[in-house]
Amino acid sequence: MKLRFAVMAIASLPVAACSAQSCIDGGLEMKPSFTVVAKLRDKPLPRATVRIDKYVPNQDSQVWLKGITSSAGTFRVVSLPPGDYWIHVEMLGVWVGGECFHIGSGFSLMAKRQLKYEWHYVNETSRVAGKLIDSQLGEGPTVMDKLRRKEVPIVNAKFRLQNIASEENFETRSDEDGSFAFGSISDGTYVLSVEGGRSTREFGSDQWGFKVDARSKRYSLHLTSSDPFGGSCGGTELKLKPE
Repeated sequence: MKLRFAVMAIASLPVAACSAQSCIDGGLEMKPSFTVVAKLRDKPLPRATVRIDKYVPNQDSQVWLKGITSSAGTFRVVSLPPGDYWIHVEMLGVWVGGECFHIGSGFSLMAKRQLKYEWHYVNETSRVAGKLIDSQLGEGPTVMDKLRRKEVPIVNAKFRLQNIASEENFETRSDEDGSFAFGSISDGTYVLSVEGGRSTREFGSDQWGFKVDARSKRYSLHLTSSDPFGGSCGGTELKLKPE
């Protein structure tokens, strides 16, 4: 946080997500049967999606197993055959955690029985409203020309707010200056999804986790979409600005 501006910047994905996946020494050694535990602020995270991909050198990964966590925030993996794998845990498209691991033909005493993931990417606010902007590279041949970005509102983008406990949904769209706002929302943990809409080009989609609490500070959500450039991964960045 930069205190002089009182702005919190949050990426929609962990930093490593913009780089190619790599796995050193096969990752963790797991027992053929193990438990996946997902949590949100030390409490069980039910209905999180667990996907395990089998890694084969020089081939696309194959989805080997997929399911959701129980009311206790757990998912049981049973009798996984020897091989190299990736595990991905998400909540309605928002990254919770993941890593590579392997199962040996004969596991050692170091093999683990459990994988734990904590959902850290949850922002807290008393209101869900803000603006969606397309930050386009400036025109011209030089780097300095590119850095003179042009900010264009993304209009008619579809915003969806879903309560992860009750599965209650709310929807709205961005207006001509890219602004959007949800009305009165009950306290709870939500996933905010945005898709569609356009500036001078089409906009894709993205998701973030939110805790709505009437006792929290009131923030304006500034969502800025940009292309990769100058070491930046691009994508859509979220900044929470106090109102």
